[in-house]
Parts: sequence; C-alpha cells; structure tokens
Amino acid sequence: PLESYLDHISGWIGQPSLFQHQIRHYDPVHTLEVADRLSELGRLPVQLIWGAEDRWQVVDWAHRLHDAIPGSRLTVLEECGHFAPEDQPDRITALVLAHLGAAAEGAG
Repeated sequence: PLESYLDHISGWIGQPSLFQHQIRHYDPVHTLEVADRLSELGRLPVQLIWGAEDRWQVVDWAHRLHDAIPGSRLTVLEECGHFAPEDQPDRITALVLAHLGAAAEGAG
C-alpha cells in the first residue's frame, strides 16, 4: 500500500547517484520536438496540476505550458512540491475526478 510506495520513493530520492544518472540522460531534444505542437492539445480537455513549491519544475513553467495550450485549466497547489500526488493525494484525486466528470459531460 501507500507506506511501501513512499518507502520506495524516499529510498531512491535520497540517493544522489540515481538522481545524477537520471539528469545525465535528459535530452532537451525530446521536449523541443513537441514544444511547437502544444497548441494542438487545445482540442482536448487539459487540466494542469502543479505544486507551487516545485523546485525541479518551477511554477513559471506551469504558466508557460498553460499559455501554450488553448483552453487548458491550471491549478497551482499551495504547500505542494514536485510530487503532488504524494504531497496532496486527496486534493489531486478531487481535481482529477472533477476534470474527468467535466470532460465526460463535454463529450456527451
């Protein structure tokens, strides 16, 4: 359950060598390939959920992404970091369920 998941996550986050390995394999070409196509997502219901205290992907990026996707909705969660589902699971669940409900109504 949740405790075993959190134990697993906290284990690898606390190991700098694993984080450094991950960072070394980031390649901006993968994000640049899709950057010019973000506006195409405007025909889909897009809900962005971002932690206000995210230090890996700062909240300014959320606003840039929101601006690039027409009709998207952005929710910035206070007292929340990079791991929003772990930081605020109940709030994330409520937002996702509300988004899915609204998307289903819009599709019907």
